[in-house]
Amino acid sequence: AATSKPRTHHNRSMHTSMAMRRTCRTALVAAVVVVALAMAPPAVCESKTTQQQEKKGPLVTAVIVFGDSIMDPGNNNGLHTAVKANHAPYGKDFANHEPTGRFSNGLIPTDFMAQGLNVKQLLPPYLGVEHTPEDLLTGVSFASGATGFDPLTPVIVVIYFLSANLCVCSRSSW
Repeated sequence: AATSKPRTHHNRSMHTSMAMRRTCRTALVAAVVVVALAMAPPAVCESKTTQQQEKKGPLVTAVIVFGDSIMDPGNNNGLHTAVKANHAPYGKDFANHEPTGRFSNGLIPTDFMAQGLNVKQLLPPYLGVEHTPEDLLTGVSFASGATGFDPLTPVIVVIYFLSANLCVCSRSSW
């Protein structure tokens, strides 16, 4: 009788796949909670607003974003990758009907968040554009399409992985 070898590679990849799904699910739930709280009416987030609190200014002064194509406002335009949204049909509902690099026909969730928090109208990409000090102080996006949570995706499409998103931010000289 032939002895069968243990399927350690299969078991390891199945365990990794399950762990990755759990991580993605947790990250998605956390993101939904953060967005829900950010977009909630002030009465939901704070118990009482006093005149003194109102004089202090806005509660949120900057929006800094890390993520993938859902949050990418055009960072991929400046990267050597096939994953870009700087062509039709992207941007058809945007001002001047021009593609901006957003993976959307108009605004993306972070634009709505920045507007809802009265921080700025559009959250600019960190890469590929000149920034004023105001841009950096009120927020930019480090998100890059196709980064995702799967470490294999950026290898296949030659793009930054999510950890590289964080490295770009930490190495920047704000």
